[in-house]
Amino acid sequence: MTLPAVMKANIFHATPVFRPLVPLAAFAASVLCAPSLLALEATKLRVEHTTAPLGIDTALPRFSWVLHESDSSPAARNQHQTAYRILVASSAEKLAADTGDIWDSGLVNSGQSHLIPLPPAARLAPNRIHHWKVRTLDRDRKPGPWSKPAHFATGPLSRENWHGQWIKHPTASQAAHLWFRKKLTLDTHATTALAHIASLGYHELHINGKKVGTRHLAPALSHYKKRALYVTYDISPLLQPGENTIALWTGPGWTLHRENPNINHAILVQVDGQTSSGARFTLHSDASWKTAESSSREIGKIPRRMGGMGGEEVDGRADAQPWDTPAFDDSQWPAAAITTPIKEIARWPALSSANLTDPTRVAAEFPAKTVTPAGNGACRVDMGRAFTGFIKIKFNGLKAGDVVTIRTSDRKNRDITFDQEQRYIARGADGETFTNRFNFASGRYLHISGLRTPPSPADITAQALTSAAPRTGTFTSSSKLFNSIHETDLWTYEMCTIEGLTTDCPNRERLGYGAETAYMTAWGLGLPAFDSGAFYKKNIRDWADTQTLNGAISATAPQTYGGAWGGPLSSSAIFNLAWEHYLAHADKAVLEEALPVEKKWLDLAWKKTNADGLPSYYFTSTRTTDGYFLGDWLAVGHRQDMNGDPAYLFNLLTLTLAHQLHAKTAQALGKTDDLATEQKRLQTLRRGIQKFYKGGGIYLRDIGAPVSAAFALHTGATPGSERETVLNFLAQDLTGKRPYFDTGSFGRYPYFKTLFGDPRFTGILNTLLAKTTYPGYGYFLEKGETTWPECWEIKDDGCARTHTSYTGISGWFTKVLAGIEPSETGPGYRHFTLRPQVVANLTHAAASIETPQGTIQSAWRKDNPGGGGAPLTYTFAIPVGSTAELTLPAPAGKLTESGTPIRSARQSPGITILEATPQSTRLKLASGKYTFTQQ
Repeated sequence: MTLPAVMKANIFHATPVFRPLVPLAAFAASVLCAPSLLALEATKLRVEHTTAPLGIDTALPRFSWVLHESDSSPAARNQHQTAYRILVASSAEKLAADTGDIWDSGLVNSGQSHLIPLPPAARLAPNRIHHWKVRTLDRDRKPGPWSKPAHFATGPLSRENWHGQWIKHPTASQAAHLWFRKKLTLDTHATTALAHIASLGYHELHINGKKVGTRHLAPALSHYKKRALYVTYDISPLLQPGENTIALWTGPGWTLHRENPNINHAILVQVDGQTSSGARFTLHSDASWKTAESSSREIGKIPRRMGGMGGEEVDGRADAQPWDTPAFDDSQWPAAAITTPIKEIARWPALSSANLTDPTRVAAEFPAKTVTPAGNGACRVDMGRAFTGFIKIKFNGLKAGDVVTIRTSDRKNRDITFDQEQRYIARGADGETFTNRFNFASGRYLHISGLRTPPSPADITAQALTSAAPRTGTFTSSSKLFNSIHETDLWTYEMCTIEGLTTDCPNRERLGYGAETAYMTAWGLGLPAFDSGAFYKKNIRDWADTQTLNGAISATAPQTYGGAWGGPLSSSAIFNLAWEHYLAHADKAVLEEALPVEKKWLDLAWKKTNADGLPSYYFTSTRTTDGYFLGDWLAVGHRQDMNGDPAYLFNLLTLTLAHQLHAKTAQALGKTDDLATEQKRLQTLRRGIQKFYKGGGIYLRDIGAPVSAAFALHTGATPGSERETVLNFLAQDLTGKRPYFDTGSFGRYPYFKTLFGDPRFTGILNTLLAKTTYPGYGYFLEKGETTWPECWEIKDDGCARTHTSYTGISGWFTKVLAGIEPSETGPGYRHFTLRPQVVANLTHAAASIETPQGTIQSAWRKDNPGGGGAPLTYTFAIPVGSTAELTLPAPAGKLTESGTPIRSARQSPGITILEATPQSTRLKLASGKYTFTQQ
């Protein structure tokens, strides 16, 4: 790749984002003098929170890595990076020769290893694969080795670089799944070839008769009225000299939803590559492509309605034709029609963006547990656990034209729930197989009818799908129940996270309600337990996309449903997601994106307020005029706070929380112009809140009292003089009148965040989580649930059995028992807190989370439970470049670290005593591994 002269002139110069560079000669000399054993190595290279992304849509991406220290001795503590050098090259060969022809940062004196931006002088070309690596200097200025090489690819980068046109089938029905194809002839082998596929609806890419990759339901869901996502594929290994067929199988997906009446099921394709002869080639979608209705289609309620997402029908008689191969004759297929799939709104242009979240993929595959005959060619199937995904069934003995119906249910005693029905039309051959392609189901039980020969359990397979990021958080303890609660929480999240968003339930609505997915679910589970930096960055943009021109934000994203249905908590999801993402990933770009959206929404709210500061448009009680005015939702006893005082107070507190998060966001960005306005609005809200205070720590009597009290504490609405009274009320409530979690899905975040944050509740919560009686998490497991249901009352017919209502409880194990929390003073876990809590019924507990800095570990064990000797041992791992504030519940005189009393701090490298009291000791820990013993 040839760089412009101006770029060559600036390629080694310092830029405003970096400190002055150390001369490269000095760096080279330090390398030549380096010892043979190099301890500090850059690993886990990433671009924009993602490993080896394809098709990024920014010309100035940000680079990150994690530093690995192989020495775990005390002498290796306080290890950190003092400088780095990044090389970005146009080929693997140039990178191997240490040539950064696109960018050589030079040696930059900095400890930063996360989200380092490419400087403007090194702007990337579109549709290219780039290679990069990094090496660092440690605390003693000793260089580590070059990292292993990594790569990333740019996408078109701008609409001008898309040469294709959006195309659709000219006459197909709404329900049809479609085939598209086009031939590509190459003179020799392709050395590079990137295919960028944007689609409204889902797509699969096929090359010469083979599906490309393992992703399903591509791309992730977006707000179709504003944004289409594209997926980039490296197809060079599948291309051959001579004739090739580029083919797509597509499904309408959310173009059928009633919120998208004018959105076309369409695709946009561009292929760019180069052959071994040096010739560049391109192919794009236009009217020369051929298309046909495929062997499958959508069935059910079309357009889709809330309460039933239908299923799909597969015609086995048409499925066998080799439609995606070069030999197939498509002369009878019609030509594709050019279309404009998204109608642009004034000042709101349609956008094409890269799909950089994890793909929807098979997370687990398992056979049926039991198959029970049900008479008349039918059977009932128990898959053994609830799942969301595809069903694969092998049939024998069917005759051509036989119709097999497959219904999915989340209840053992019902054949179908939520309109989940699939159909297979047989071609009349043994071993033919049904499997989903563009519509999924969620449940545990199947009812299959129309059979001639009953299938065995081995003939029926569940393919559980998820688009959740890979699990990175771990927890284990001496309690099988706690371990099961943790695992069920993670599995529920995965089964509710599909199509690039976390839904309320994956069977009935499949909508991303903010109240249920953006607060407790994200804070307690999604951020600490999953590698979710890219995932939540995408979801924050989804919420921004739903904002209308007047500032209103939907209650669901990215697909909208019923305006602001549900009230301010759902519509303010972006406030919490952006802030919690920033704390976990130190990405100010998400705050920059969220801040103007937040301000516009708050300004709209204050244009329509009553004397207490509550937006009046949330008072309405019909969906058509913006939605119910909800408070906490589906608490114990199936309580639904709708309108009335409980909802009124809940939403005053919600607006207070939104203002606080907005103020924090503005302060983090140094944009404090509006903070005085924020303070005035908060004063108005707090006066309205105090009207509900009854004394004795109670804001509302009985109905919603615990959630109201916790929410008031969390937002600082409780006067300082009353805080202890309110905390005591909560403690007494949990041990007296209501010895259970008296919260619904909306109230979880302030309720649990308050209780998790105060050690006085640790023993109480431990007791409640250990119970297996109604209502509680142990009760769900005792009754055989394998995912969390929507309601504490699991027998309720309207209760979905896989739902995000109560997800996030696993945060108690990570944040309380292990005590790991990010800190506002060092976002991205550059600094964090450790406050492990030991409970009576456990002999050990351990947790870990992956952070931008590396792995944090926290564990404790009782060395001699019930006996004499040292009662407790704590072990911690602090990543390179990070520091932690550790609080242990013992005086300094009873603590040793690696056998040394911590009072002898000079003999305990990496440890600084911050505060010592007769009850506890607060320490600062530098990076490294530590073992503390509490006598």
